[in-house]
Amino acid sequence: MNPPRSLYTPFGLGRPLGGAHDVATQHSVLAQALPLLERMDGGIVDWTPGGTEAAVDRE
Repeated sequence: MNPPRSLYTPFGLGRPLGGAHDVATQHSVLAQALPLLERMDGGIVDWTPGGTEAAVDRE
């Protein structure tokens, strides 16, 4: 069993898609997240542009 696919975003707790009523940002995050569901290699960790560097070591 592989770890789940994850998309890290730079938004605060409780706002994984961005701010309320920010439709453009919400669509952008979903457009980046949905293709991860098609990948079968598992254990995918991806970042949105401008994401936080401190959350996880990328190496």
